[in-house]
Amino acid sequence: MKEGKPGKAGEPSASLAEDRVKELTETLQRLQAEFENASKRMERERNEFLAYANAAFVRELLPFVDSLEQAGNEEGVKLLRKQFLDILGRHGFMEIKCVGEKFDPSLHEVMLNAVDAGKPDGLVLEELQKGYALRDLVLRPSKVRVNKLS
Repeated sequence: MKEGKPGKAGEPSASLAEDRVKELTETLQRLQAEFENASKRMERERNEFLAYANAAFVRELLPFVDSLEQAGNEEGVKLLRKQFLDILGRHGFMEIKCVGEKFDPSLHEVMLNAVDAGKPDGLVLEELQKGYALRDLVLRPSKVRVNKLS
């Protein structure tokens, strides 16, 4: 704290008191801004945690989803698979689209290459195993056959 010249009756000068009030006000404003930023960051981190908290659980369900897919064309099995995927879909689970798309290493895993001069290089020609994502988190990339011209 600054030492000021005493004013009337030994009181510190008004200028010194004003400086101290200004300093404390700035400190308070800075601390309030830091608190708001920390609160927003914690809320954002909490939301991200909740959004992906089920990723490990859903990843464990993938073999079950694969089994439903391989179970055949029985109408009951198709309906069961659709209902199951609809439930998961309401929570951000989705199949990764790949056939006819440009190869994307973050979404696709190349298992085989093929040559088709009538199609662009790097085009996904066939899906060998479905890939899945939970929101923007890839749980399993699609295993694909890709057009390789060179």
